[in-house]
Amino acid sequence: MATIKDVAKEAGVHISTVSRTLGGAYYVEPSTRERVMQAVEKLGYKPNPIAKGLKEGRTRIIGYVVPRVNDSVFSQISQSISQACVERDYMVILCCTGEDTKIEADYYNRMKGKWVDGFIIGTANDDNRALLESLKAENIPVVLVTRSIENAFNAVLSDNVEGARQAAKHLIANGCKRILFLNGNLKLELCRERLKGYQQGLMDEGIPFDQSLVCNDIAMQWAGAISPVKGTVTPEQAVAHIVSQNIEFDAVLGITDAVAAGAMTTLKNHGITIPDQVKIMGMGDLEIASFTDPPLTTMHQSADTIGRRSVELLLEQIESRDFTAKTLEKLPFTLVVRETV
Repeated sequence: MATIKDVAKEAGVHISTVSRTLGGAYYVEPSTRERVMQAVEKLGYKPNPIAKGLKEGRTRIIGYVVPRVNDSVFSQISQSISQACVERDYMVILCCTGEDTKIEADYYNRMKGKWVDGFIIGTANDDNRALLESLKAENIPVVLVTRSIENAFNAVLSDNVEGARQAAKHLIANGCKRILFLNGNLKLELCRERLKGYQQGLMDEGIPFDQSLVCNDIAMQWAGAISPVKGTVTPEQAVAHIVSQNIEFDAVLGITDAVAAGAMTTLKNHGITIPDQVKIMGMGDLEIASFTDPPLTTMHQSADTIGRRSVELLLEQIESRDFTAKTLEKLPFTLVVRETV
């Protein structure tokens, strides 16, 4: 494998001249630059990115920390993060915590300052707030995605309150008065905000809030998902329990599309037709929403925009070294009407 010394010898220049030519930060005579680049091509020389990173004081690598890799939301966001990083000559390391703060802390301790320049984090909840605060205290660049903690960090999110409010109002506009809300774990600000939006939607239309129609601690993914933070009750179990208790409802609002899809399965198993007897909506507009039977009416969030903006905000911190500015971006949901309402 060719080294920078080999390139310098082939081009007849000093090693520092090769470094300046490849770095692009200094003026090099055009004829000299041409000789260096011809030598690079002839020898197939590849600069050492680690050595370059040490010299620049950064690695051009970021860590993307998620609760689990099979989460459709974070999977979609990861695609746009990866693409945005490639366009800016950065790489991404994916870290899956399983919602375990010890595992998460180990990731940060191993990587901060040595392997990555900053973190895009999708694990924020009440349990790991101190951990995230410690990163901020060390001036480690951080941007939160999808989940936030009381506006305390740079973050790119969907407007959860307004999105859930509009979902509830859409169900009410279609004749629903008793909307079952399948929510996640209230340790997540996202779940608290969507509950607030659901309540506001009811209030806007003069419908009293009924606590018996709210089920918290629902696992926000597929049935059987193990999630100590997101919940241990599947949407299928929750709806089956509500039906068995003869609690009347004419609509279901799932905090995610996966939750709504799980509820739909149980309703159909009990002989309840959708949307004739019960209308149902999800939130997120994930791929599953188009393939349920019938296709799911939902609120669309732009995973692509969330991913790209998170990269932009993180690189602004990394490149400017300005850790004082705090940006909270809340992106709007949009209604996607299909066949369950």
